[in-house]
Amino acid sequence: MSLTKEDIEKFKKLYKEQYDEELNDFVAYEAANHLVNMIRAVYKPIPKADEDLYNKLEKEHEAVPEDKKIDFVKHLVEDAKLTEFKNEIGEKKYWELVRMANGMILQGNQVNLKKNFLKENYPQLLAWLTDLEIIGYLYSAKRMVGFRTTKDIKNFLVKEKDEIFWRIYTNDDKFIGYTSLCSFQGKEQCEFNIFILDKNYWGKSIGLEVTRLILGYAFNRLEMKKVVLETSEFHQGAIKLYEKAGFRKVKVVPNDRTVFHNGEWVLSGSLMMEIVKKEMQDKDVIDLYAKLEDLGIKIWIDGGWAVDALLGEQTRSHEDLDVAVERKNLTKLREYLESKGYNEIKRDEDKMWDLVMGDDKGHELDIHAFSLDDKGSVIAEEYWDGYSSNSLTGSGIIDGQTVRCVSPEQLVKTHDGTKRKLKDSDHEDMDALCSKFGIKL
Repeated sequence: MSLTKEDIEKFKKLYKEQYDEELNDFVAYEAANHLVNMIRAVYKPIPKADEDLYNKLEKEHEAVPEDKKIDFVKHLVEDAKLTEFKNEIGEKKYWELVRMANGMILQGNQVNLKKNFLKENYPQLLAWLTDLEIIGYLYSAKRMVGFRTTKDIKNFLVKEKDEIFWRIYTNDDKFIGYTSLCSFQGKEQCEFNIFILDKNYWGKSIGLEVTRLILGYAFNRLEMKKVVLETSEFHQGAIKLYEKAGFRKVKVVPNDRTVFHNGEWVLSGSLMMEIVKKEMQDKDVIDLYAKLEDLGIKIWIDGGWAVDALLGEQTRSHEDLDVAVERKNLTKLREYLESKGYNEIKRDEDKMWDLVMGDDKGHELDIHAFSLDDKGSVIAEEYWDGYSSNSLTGSGIIDGQTVRCVSPEQLVKTHDGTKRKLKDSDHEDMDALCSKFGIKL
């Protein structure tokens, strides 16, 4: 059944009388349509097999006090307002906000991380953080074993104001520990901590996965240059994990902590470790380009690496790689990158990229997608400056290998300063391209 404008106006009038609220046409149409569909569904004949269930639900509903029952019309209107909001900001941005509201920060294969602690977490944390088998190698172990209340735990965990905590959950929603970043020195460095506190989840590579997720967050979202940590020199299991994640040993501070080792309290040195964000190297670019070619995924190099490819030499370092890919290959490209340890990075300026992926080494891939029509021409899109058929005609050299790249004209067009503020290096790149290819600014 299709609702007429008169139906919508009647719905708006009735709603105003009942709830003293004016509705716009979109919200009224959405809510009224849902209401009609619900009524039609209720009045359909109920299959015999479902009669008992229907009767059971009806009795349960009748038993609910009137003031506790859901007002379906009001509920549908609120739902319609949400739909309107979702349409206004876009599906992608909407679900990003939902995820932020739910505290979801990072998703791995075995775990997901949610920001900050809940009140319900503290009793479990008290049990874990007073167990010597779990905390024995920690710097404050001797003090922690004496904690008696959840207040002791809270006071201990909030000792640093700038510390960012994430709860660690398995993907079946079991709380098993926490991780954090703290001691920030601008974007130069910060300190990493991780605690897989549920002993049932030791030895399952969860610690390594969490470490890689947090390193990706630190390098790609927070743009940190270095992440450091410290642990007991006796804690060999943790040291192996950190080395596997890419940390290197820096120094040992002798007799720096008292730890519970081999059944007794002993002095231990503190091992300092660090990992530095790695720049994208020409070999990294060519390796990725070749692997994607083998998978049938054609990419065109864009951004700073495209400038270098067109000039035939690397003129400066690059922390990321911009690529263009046909939209039909976007999912396949994402799946390949995820298999190599990349995770999606959310950007506020999401119209400039279709997808941004980063790994725990600080490598970042900014992916721009385009579509082709049945004649093989690029379909114009309304985001950023988009691509045209002439945009993807460039050819350049990286590490001695020929690669497809965007044209010099496309690079100059997207670096005219109207969409974003240009850096000194951008001006230098454009001057070099214009000089080599005879392009007028």
